[in-house]
Amino acid sequence: MSGKLKLDVKKTCFFFFDYDGTVRIGNEIPEVNRAALLNAQALGHKLILCTGRAQGGLARDKYHLSIPWDGIICGGADLFYEGKCLRTQTVEKADALTWVGFGMRQRCRTIFEGQREIVCFDFDQHPEAFTMKERFEILRRVEEILKTNPITKFTLSCVYPQQKKLPRTQMHCVFHPTYTEVFSKGCDKGAAIKLFCELLGVPLSQCACFGDSMNDYAMFQVCPTGICMKNSPAALEEIATYCAKAEYGVAEGLEWLLSRE
Repeated sequence: MSGKLKLDVKKTCFFFFDYDGTVRIGNEIPEVNRAALLNAQALGHKLILCTGRAQGGLARDKYHLSIPWDGIICGGADLFYEGKCLRTQTVEKADALTWVGFGMRQRCRTIFEGQREIVCFDFDQHPEAFTMKERFEILRRVEEILKTNPITKFTLSCVYPQQKKLPRTQMHCVFHPTYTEVFSKGCDKGAAIKLFCELLGVPLSQCACFGDSMNDYAMFQVCPTGICMKNSPAALEEIATYCAKAEYGVAEGLEWLLSRE
């Protein structure tokens, strides 16, 4: 961890925030986090929600609406700023069919996170191998889903890289202790932030990110200033500029940033 601040807080900064476990703690956005965010915005800084959730997943949660975000990045794929869509990217049909087939073979819960809604396939509840007829019906259903609910990413339960041979597709995986996130190449949080800044002409030197898990690692690699939450993975703490010590790391991190000369 390096405590050296790399951005000029006297100028407009772009702050990128992970949502679950960072801004949103448990079932709410704590008032101390909300107040800190609004204070930073009042000082002229820009607040960008950079969530791993796809649009359909974020729509399920209304708490984020209590913050007047200047921009939102969903699942690393869909980028919005001041109500304007900067980029949208969805998973190719062939990749979607490949990964749902993998989920069936491994019998792990497979979640399709789309732009409109989330669709869950509880393959882990299927006691035996799928028959050809069952596989055909599931793949047909996936094709129907893709017509009206473009998919941004997948989440598969109980898939560990050292235990499973993953499909060879143009997809990127982030491994967590009990699940794996799968999304298109170029759609990790780091790549999304880099593109976001390029499109808006924002220097990365004026960006800071806040996160708590391994799907935030890519944005910590891109942003010169990174604040990780308490009890973050060791790998994230190692590259963070500041590690929060309190439960509400967003408030603590913003106070640390904005009080620096």
